[in-house]
Amino acid sequence: MKIQSYYAVFFLFLLLFPFFTITQSQHEPDCFRIYLSDKAGTSYSIENPGAFLSDRAIAKRERFSIPVTEQDLPVNQSYINQIKAISPDIQVISISKWLNFVTIFYPEPLLLDSIRQLAFVDSLVGISTIGIYLENTPPVPSNSENVVPAFATKDDSNYGSATYQIEMLNGHFLHEQGFRGENMLIAVLDGGWIGFDKLTHFDNVRVVGTRDLDPFNDNVYSGIQHGTNVTSIMAMDEPGVFIGTAPKASYFFVRTEVNWTEQHFEEDLMVMGFELADSLGADVINASLGYTVFEGFPYQQWTPQQSDGKQSVSSRAASMLAGKGVILVNAAGNEGSREWHYIGRPSDATDILAIGAAAYDSTRASFSSFGYSADGRVKPDVSALGEATATIFEDGYLGFSNGTSLASPIIAGLTACLWQALPHKTTYGIMALIRESAHLFHNPNPELGYGIPNFAWASSGQTTYTPNNIRYTNPVSSILKIENQDLNIKSIQFFDMQGKLICVSENKDESVLTVNVSNWNNGVYIGKAILKDGSQMAMKIIKY
Repeated sequence: MKIQSYYAVFFLFLLLFPFFTITQSQHEPDCFRIYLSDKAGTSYSIENPGAFLSDRAIAKRERFSIPVTEQDLPVNQSYINQIKAISPDIQVISISKWLNFVTIFYPEPLLLDSIRQLAFVDSLVGISTIGIYLENTPPVPSNSENVVPAFATKDDSNYGSATYQIEMLNGHFLHEQGFRGENMLIAVLDGGWIGFDKLTHFDNVRVVGTRDLDPFNDNVYSGIQHGTNVTSIMAMDEPGVFIGTAPKASYFFVRTEVNWTEQHFEEDLMVMGFELADSLGADVINASLGYTVFEGFPYQQWTPQQSDGKQSVSSRAASMLAGKGVILVNAAGNEGSREWHYIGRPSDATDILAIGAAAYDSTRASFSSFGYSADGRVKPDVSALGEATATIFEDGYLGFSNGTSLASPIIAGLTACLWQALPHKTTYGIMALIRESAHLFHNPNPELGYGIPNFAWASSGQTTYTPNNIRYTNPVSSILKIENQDLNIKSIQFFDMQGKLICVSENKDESVLTVNVSNWNNGVYIGKAILKDGSQMAMKIIKY
């Protein structure tokens, strides 16, 4: 293996913009998202999930009592066939079963009314302009700048150059306990893995499959090296040189990012990637990808005020993953010192881990995108080293790079290891532990979110908070126990995140109050304790 410390600035996140200039103003959309009204008449059924879910996915659903529903059924193939039959020029480029849409490329949209008039079509919207790009041959972008930072030197410890980025989170504790990702499946969504299939130091990485969802390519080992950089942070296993955060996990590569443009249809490909990962039975997804504005499609632009987890298709699908038994770890973005400033999509989704970039001194790296989400949720969720992060490049060199793209796989790999250590925990429980272990959990901010996690602490599987001599179990799945040895609690009210009163617990001079939360929906609740002296104390309860 070649070892050379050099610095690569990954401010692409991947927020890749076109690498050549084309005047767009006179070009109409030629890529359309077609929302379907139903799945009536489909040949699939929830009674036979093996037809569209892997054995691994089904086993996980059974393990966590996650039902297979109509949402999981593939889009009705007869509907797709009828759309394609309208013109031989129609090319299907993505399909979403969860959101029930089909995305097509149709360079001469003269028959769109014919599509709209199909009985099963709910709506049709133009989302991208692709054809003009296909007429050009985009160059392969370069990702590196040969600049050596003073602190980017090889470490002689077992973790080599990756020592600080894992010890910063006490991730090595999991490895020392024997949890290195065995039997865990991590799906990596990215834009290309140049060099990964040729470098001998990746020979021991368990790549169980690949899928190229770029409708105009068919080889994930082409395009760019970003996926190689990202995966190396998790998968490397060369003692004394570089050990990743999940060196014994299995990996599946899915290209959803199109490198020669930046347009809405890439979010559609990401949705398809999420669904593919779920169908494979992936435990964790790392997506060092995100979207803000679309320079390649000026007809519809976004603002940070729309980043509420509900507006974009990628965010809506991302919010469904935890409910399917999959944890999404997503780079928050590198917009902190740019005009956009805030997190991108799908980092605004609910029930995921959006990852910010921390510097060596545990402050926010200058480029890392700010939170919160537009609806006020803490974002990023947590942060990891994203400044001078050790990674492997396509030519085999070991280097150091900047970006939330590189902080994200640090968390993703350790999340897989934590779940391996605590297999009985749900997606919600694992994410709650990671958030609560972070150093700013009780005082989060829009720069680092809940802060830098402590995976040694999270691996205990139980958290306890002790303000005002009041202790309570958290997170909790069935019985919430609130210890109050001084008997100074008068009552506690519990509210959901919409402010709705859930229940009231009165203290009858008991040193331990118990509240049955087994019937509560999974999520975050706020408790307001009324003390006998008239003061109040807030508690945050996570039900999983």
